[in-house]
Amino acid sequence: MEQRISVVMAADEQYAAPLLVTVASLLETLRHGVGLDLYVMARGFSPATQSRFEGGWGSRVRLHWAPLDNRKLEALPGYAYPSSPAANFRLVAGSSLPVDISKVIYLDADLLIQRDIFELWEQDMHGKIVLAVQDSYIQKFPARYLPAQAGGERPYFNSGVMVIDLEAWRAAGIEQCCLEAAMRLPRSTKWLDQDVLNACLAGRWGRLRPVWNKQFFLDVFPDWRCSPYEEEEFQEALRDPAIIHFCSR
Repeated sequence: MEQRISVVMAADEQYAAPLLVTVASLLETLRHGVGLDLYVMARGFSPATQSRFEGGWGSRVRLHWAPLDNRKLEALPGYAYPSSPAANFRLVAGSSLPVDISKVIYLDADLLIQRDIFELWEQDMHGKIVLAVQDSYIQKFPARYLPAQAGGERPYFNSGVMVIDLEAWRAAGIEQCCLEAAMRLPRSTKWLDQDVLNACLAGRWGRLRPVWNKQFFLDVFPDWRCSPYEEEEFQEALRDPAIIHFCSR
């Protein structure tokens, strides 16, 4: 019986082409005998773009268009910096995906995948709701943006690659927490989606090695000590990244 993994991605028309490249790189490295259920949360795709998505994958991929709750998304505050509105779509993944899906990998549309992500799929969640890589640029989330019970600043993760326990996500009310947090956080933020996820998942996310989300900031650090990673992890991510993240907005 064929094994399958579930992946969810989000894009609007401007990120449709990069998303196609990300999926192509995923399929090139995904091990033989594993199928892909690809859920796309999309808005504003042209008929030509939608046709490209629906006709280009072959039998290995089952494409699903995930519905979006526009009422929830339109209530969110805007960004103070230019950004794709699709960045917010991940916040409503829990209600957009079928209820019988208990686990999913979220991937940004600006990735190059160089290693079999079935390895990610098999990661032990250790009771955490999300597994992610600590952000190499922001690194820490200030205590003033976190609930009082967080007990001070916390490590800050990059949401471009996440392994999500959807059952736990829904049970903990993460989606509603994110929507409420978005109304409280400063509207000058450049990363509204990522900030609210960090606020709502403080203490409830587990750490992936940086090789699984090698952000471009690592290339400008003069030394591993500038990063939040151990030296060996830092060098591994530079030398042989499993996923390269271009961190575009």
